[in-house]
Amino acid sequence: MSLLHPSLRWALPLVAAGAGAAGALLWHASMMTCYADPPAAKRQDKSPLQQFMARKMEASSQILEGIVMENSDLIKQGGNSLLEMSKAEKFQVLTDQEYRLHNRQFREAVQRLIAAADKEGYDKAALAWFDVTISCVDCHDHVRKAPPAKASEKSSDK
Repeated sequence: MSLLHPSLRWALPLVAAGAGAAGALLWHASMMTCYADPPAAKRQDKSPLQQFMARKMEASSQILEGIVMENSDLIKQGGNSLLEMSKAEKFQVLTDQEYRLHNRQFREAVQRLIAAADKEGYDKAALAWFDVTISCVDCHDHVRKAPPAKASEKSSDK
């Protein structure tokens, strides 16, 4: 027996999708707090890769703030930073085809984000940001599951 009135059952998938998206955004915001830029003294204790990841989180924070505040300049600035960092050698941690696919999907999502910000389409920017976030999570999952020797290989592709 369903607790929902039959005329409202169509809304259940929409509510579930909205709750999932809200949860993802809250998770992302909490992760940004965990990776917030530490004071200079603490930053020196981090490896170069950890420092690089912290800069990616700073750019991510700019994007999220830009979406929430409807500030297209912040979105574009953060997006352009992510695009530039995605071309850096430190970003190329694997050489396999699946990693390259994740990398391409990430760049395409960031480009959609910037294009939406150019048109001040904040709803489209929020959706593109969700795609960027999902591509990050999927890629990090792939890197964590890669064999250790493979994960340390550097790609010459840029």
